[in-house]
Amino acid sequence: MKNEITRVAYVADWGNALIPLITPAGVVSTLAGINNNVVTTIDGPALSATFDCSYSVAVDSTGHVYVSDNFYSTIRKFTP
Repeated sequence: MKNEITRVAYVADWGNALIPLITPAGVVSTLAGINNNVVTTIDGPALSATFDCSYSVAVDSTGHVYVSDNFYSTIRKFTP
């Protein structure tokens, strides 16, 4: 999913339990997620978030990023 304002692309990487972002220059960093084989739906800092099956990503007009986790039927909200 690409944010048309910032031109940053967000990816739901369910295989690695991460939400990476890719800048227009091709720089890849992690917006949310930690691959530690422990999955919870507890709210907290984005880089401490865990996912079981992150499936899709959406960005609203204010820049908040929403990620669906299909296994837990949850939608998580992050602010980059």
